[in-house]
Amino acid sequence: MKNALLLILPLLLLSLNSFAEKKVVCSMTINSSDEITAFKSHLSPDEFTFVELTSFEKDPTKHWLKNSCDAGVECDVLVISGHFAGTFFGSSGKSLSLMDLEKAACTDECAGIFKKTKEVYLFGCNTLAGKEKDTRTPEAYLQVLLDDGFTLGQAQQVVAFRYSPIGGSFANRMRSVFNKTPQIYGFNSISPLGKHVAPMLNRYLKKNAKNYSSSLSSLFENNSTKTNKELLSLFKSTSMVQASGMSFTLDPDGQLQRSPVCFLSSANKQNTRLEKLKWIETLFSKGNGLELLMYVSEFMYEERARKRWNKEELVVFNAIKENITLKTELMGIIDSPAKWLERSKLDVLSFVKEMEWLDKDDVNEKVYSILNLRAKNFTVEDMRKVCSFGVHYPIGIYDFNNSYWSNDYFKYAIMCITPENHYSVWRKITE
Repeated sequence: MKNALLLILPLLLLSLNSFAEKKVVCSMTINSSDEITAFKSHLSPDEFTFVELTSFEKDPTKHWLKNSCDAGVECDVLVISGHFAGTFFGSSGKSLSLMDLEKAACTDECAGIFKKTKEVYLFGCNTLAGKEKDTRTPEAYLQVLLDDGFTLGQAQQVVAFRYSPIGGSFANRMRSVFNKTPQIYGFNSISPLGKHVAPMLNRYLKKNAKNYSSSLSSLFENNSTKTNKELLSLFKSTSMVQASGMSFTLDPDGQLQRSPVCFLSSANKQNTRLEKLKWIETLFSKGNGLELLMYVSEFMYEERARKRWNKEELVVFNAIKENITLKTELMGIIDSPAKWLERSKLDVLSFVKEMEWLDKDDVNEKVYSILNLRAKNFTVEDMRKVCSFGVHYPIGIYDFNNSYWSNDYFKYAIMCITPENHYSVWRKITE
């Protein structure tokens, strides 16, 4: 019996060794399955294991991405397929926003997915888009999103991120999410549907399947960002582009720092509020205010609501307030005639109010104008627009006379945007 075990043991160890050396191809199949099917068709199961992350639904109270992170999944390759407009969505009924990706990438639990991946394929429109002009105008892109089922507020925010200076580009945000990944592939404009991607991807994988596993190891070991000319050539009729992971810097000497969403997160206990404020002031002074605005706005709102600034913090906060360049840029956005900027203007006004660059009455009037609340004949379309924006705003009950409050569309719109603890307004609504 002992001799038999001695004979079996080397075979068992060899088998375990072989399994341990397998590369893992993870997928998030949110729309088309054509892309991951191509990988499965050409990569040997002896060398690769395939893991579908959207299938992790063990705990229904959590998002499937959270479940897959908790399960300790580690990926060598990640293939994401879905329509993309700031959020991946599609026929599966599942979705994944870029903000969710950014927040997940900050956590240690998700390191196996975001920090160990050697190649990332982002099959969706604009996944690696910059802020440059596109073949579509902002107005045309807005209509595409509305046709895809986005609300007006959602569509306007996506268009603003794509075409305005507000927020980081999709490309830079993706590069920050996958900041350890040497090879990231995506599209800087319209991407082909999965059924059209598959033939090009099949040709690439068929030719490279034999050496694909070893090439992945080489990529990571050497942190190679070499251009994949072969893949890009096969996709030359599309808007496919290649990028590599990007780490943000804080100091003039190039000291590495985490991404804004990670650094400013309340979960980041390594840095104090004062350090975070100084970080904001430093980057704002370098002209990064518009790019970082959405992260900073959330930080300012949450921290001021939690606890007032102390004396040291107030000094830095006041230095941020004195950034005249940023104030001028933001006022320019507020005064822009572009209709597709309306939803973003509300966020800008919230920040402007926080910085006390406009007094309360001036901010209110600008908000009321954007929401068309001063319209003499407030319509059902006005109501739908207000409710689509998904914002809470403390309406001044005496800012509107009884002729407004007698309009049911107006009252319903106010219900959409009024915080439930705003009791005086809620009493007026239910009169």
